[in-house]
Amino acid sequence: MSSINRSSISSIRYGSRSSRGSDNQVIFSLIGELEKYTLAHFAAEETLMRITDYPQFDKHKKEHQDFVARVVEEKAQAVATGQLSLDMMYFLRNWLGEHILVSDKHYADYSLRNKTENRSLIGRLFRRFF
Repeated sequence: MSSINRSSISSIRYGSRSSRGSDNQVIFSLIGELEKYTLAHFAAEETLMRITDYPQFDKHKKEHQDFVARVVEEKAQAVATGQLSLDMMYFLRNWLGEHILVSDKHYADYSLRNKTENRSLIGRLFRRFF
């Protein structure tokens, strides 16, 4: 998952540079990639949470749903205006940092503390990244 997170962060940095007087196709392409990435990433993460009976699953899933809703809203605005808002760039940077460093880290800690034979693969996975 660390490589996925690095990929999303570099896309955001690229999008930030691209949104400063840029080619609209690049911006719309980045939004499309962000949508695909988040749906796949969130589905995988939520599956792991269900497997480990993560007690904060509903809260974490709500964070994912809120993120997706914001991206959909920003995509519609970008299509209408022809540019990605600076607020969206700040939102992405802040949300990813806070979500990864707080919510995902909380889940990783939970998984490591509560591993069993069925969960040891999950524990090993998180041990590599946190």
